[in-house]
Amino acid sequence: MKIHYYILIIFIVLLCLNDLIAQTTVAEPIDNSNVEGIKNSPKQNIPRSFYSPTGHGIKKGEAYYTNLFLYLSQIDYGINDKFSIGLGISPLLIIGSPSPIWLTPKISIPTTKERLNISMSLLTGVFVNLNRKREKQIATFGMAFTSATLGDRSRNLSIGLGYGFLKNELAKKPAISISGMCKINERGYFVTENYILPGLSNFPVLSLGGRHFWNKASIDYGLFIVEADVIWGYLESRVIGVPWLSVNVPLSKRN
Repeated sequence: MKIHYYILIIFIVLLCLNDLIAQTTVAEPIDNSNVEGIKNSPKQNIPRSFYSPTGHGIKKGEAYYTNLFLYLSQIDYGINDKFSIGLGISPLLIIGSPSPIWLTPKISIPTTKERLNISMSLLTGVFVNLNRKREKQIATFGMAFTSATLGDRSRNLSIGLGYGFLKNELAKKPAISISGMCKINERGYFVTENYILPGLSNFPVLSLGGRHFWNKASIDYGLFIVEADVIWGYLESRVIGVPWLSVNVPLSKRN
């Protein structure tokens, strides 16, 4: 089990270390605003890897819509440069299928501008069922999460710690996330988001993928390697690949 964790950590650190060292030694952050096709694109301010929040925040007045596999939708809005809030819902709720509704408030603290950012966030929600023919069931869920991000919005490494809860039960051990993002060309990023789940799985959740953007939208794609019994409760341990596909659309224009 431990060797998997070491491989995961070494892989991500080696991937991002060279770029991060360069970033932390530059006096001023690189300005891409004058590059054709980059200005007003949504890629600069999406404050997460695939889903795990980074230490960066959404700027005041900015809003983003995210859709995952047409099943989950979320809107995030920047109240100010340090505080944002998100609202998520599944369209299956309309047809009476048990579906989640959740809120994601987040506070971002830039300790060193474009070098080190820390965030504290909360995912809190309920599963609801509007179909009166079935027995009414409401279950609460969520996670309290903190993340530290080294690097700017183009190249960064994030380490996070989160405690999940379901109904009235709090997880006995925290989940650990290690994620990174590196710019590979003017319209593309390499993205990885990984988890260590003590007490839940002996195998870390690993992922590889990317983010491709246009002026008015971006798409996240990747593959997560997980233990099947974490998702479906298999009796035997099986490692499988789960695809990831989501779309991000800015709802406001940047100044």
